Amino acid sequence: MAYEINFTLKTTVPNFSEIEIIHPSAECFLFDMDGTLIDTEKYHAEAIVKTIQELENNFDYSKCGITKRFLGMPDNTVFETLKIEDGLFRNISFDEFVESKNKSLVLTLKEESLHGVVAKGIVELLQELKSKNKKIGLVTASEKSITEVSLEQSGLLPFFEIIVTRNDSEKSKPHADPYLLGMNLLGANPSQTIVFEDSFNGMSAAHCARVSGIIKASWF
Repeated sequence: MAYEINFTLKTTVPNFSEIEIIHPSAECFLFDMDGTLIDTEKYHAEAIVKTIQELENNFDYSKCGITKRFLGMPDNTVFETLKIEDGLFRNISFDEFVESKNKSLVLTLKEESLHGVVAKGIVELLQELKSKNKKIGLVTASEKSITEVSLEQSGLLPFFEIIVTRNDSEKSKPHADPYLLGMNLLGANPSQTIVFEDSFNGMSAAHCARVSGIIKASWF
């Protein structure tokens, strides 16, 4: 029997009743973080600018320029593009770049209240899912340190039964591993699992994990 997936594009966060119409048997809900729950692009851009300043002593880059150029792109793509196209980081490894960027990002996030960048309607949806005893998990490609501070500063941490970060599986998105791990930790069946994602890599990972449905987050 061929595997079929229910794909839904949403420009606003749906309520449970809307989801139930499309996915009546859903019992497990897995959420991506950046771009789905919270909009942290400006903080990532600021961290990249500070990393370029720190590692290259180059002050020619702006937060606005980095955001426009690398919106939604993973760290490895940002690093390789800056290295190949801009001639940066010739004597610096990707691991060094990520370590510097994440250190700057964590420090910035700790100083911010992220309640204002939480997607409108997300808190209400999570509250509704929790009240109905649904299984709720977070599956993100962000590192553990960034995930923890982001959830704490946004007030979303208490909603999640399990959290899967980049550090928890050998392969990250677009591979299925993170979502398979999330479902395993929750004791959930893919046929009853719905994933909320905003990126191509994330949706590819969910599809490979053979979940019942994907809700494409296009509300930011």
